[in-house]
Amino acid sequence: MELARVLGAPLLNHDVDSDWRDFENGFEVRLPLDYERFMSAYGPCVISDTLTLFHPRAPNADDSLSLRWKIATVSNVYEQTEPALVPYRIFPMAGGVFPIGHTHFGHQVFLRPRAARVDDGWSVLVDWGTEWLDYQMGFKEFLTKALAGDVHFFHDSVLEEPSYEMVGRVL
Repeated sequence: MELARVLGAPLLNHDVDSDWRDFENGFEVRLPLDYERFMSAYGPCVISDTLTLFHPRAPNADDSLSLRWKIATVSNVYEQTEPALVPYRIFPMAGGVFPIGHTHFGHQVFLRPRAARVDDGWSVLVDWGTEWLDYQMGFKEFLTKALAGDVHFFHDSVLEEPSYEMVGRVL
C-alpha cells in the first residue's frame, strides 16, 4: 500500500533538507529519512482523526504543532512521572526516545533509536498508558501497516476510510 493512495496527495511537498537542517543541527540528531520525507510532504497533520504528528517548522507556541514544542512538553511531563512507569529515556537525554506525536486519547508516539538496524536504525514506540509497545519497524512501514489494519493502532471503523488533514501551518 502506498500512503499517498490511502491518504491522498500531500499538501506540502517541502524540501527535506530545508525542513530539517536547522532542527537537526539544533538538537544534534539525525532522524530517519522515511519519517522526514513523510513530514516534509504532509506537514503537521492528523491521520484518521487519531494520530497527530508534529512538524519541525511549525510555529513554536503552546499547543502548537511544533516538533520543538512537543519535545519540550513531553520531556517535561515524563521528568515528573514516576520513574518505574517510564522504561525508556526521553529525548533530550542521551539515547532517548524521540516524541513525534500523540493519539487523540493522549498516548504518546515516539521514534526509538536502535542498535540493530530497523530502516534508518529507528523504530516506532507507543506509550499506551498501561504498556509501552515497540513496533520494531520504521515509521513508513508502521504507518502503512497501521492504516492497512496489519498493526493494531487505529480503530477498525477508521480503517474503512483513512483520512489525512493538514492542521496548523509551517513557517
